[in-house]
Amino acid sequence: MLLKIVNKLEIQLEQEDPVLYENTKSLAERHFFLLYPLEASPDNAASWAAAYHMLSYEYHGLTSSFSKLGDIYEAPEEEIEQALAFIRKIEEISYPNI
Repeated sequence: MLLKIVNKLEIQLEQEDPVLYENTKSLAERHFFLLYPLEASPDNAASWAAAYHMLSYEYHGLTSSFSKLGDIYEAPEEEIEQALAFIRKIEEISYPNI
């Protein structure tokens, strides 16, 4: 799943903003390393890519909407929200003092 997510991020971000792409890719890799061997839902890599894109935007002081990223990644907004909520839980566990 990680490779599919990274591929989708690469397609959307690598040319547009290489630094944002690398930061987003690193974030996803770290999370999947922490989760291994567990799998998280949804099973849609596009939803995860959109959620990581959204979180990276937030970390860089940028904004976007679930609907815009849903359109870009062709992913349902509900799945993006679900993936982002899960990612935020991982971040809380990884960095409890933030």
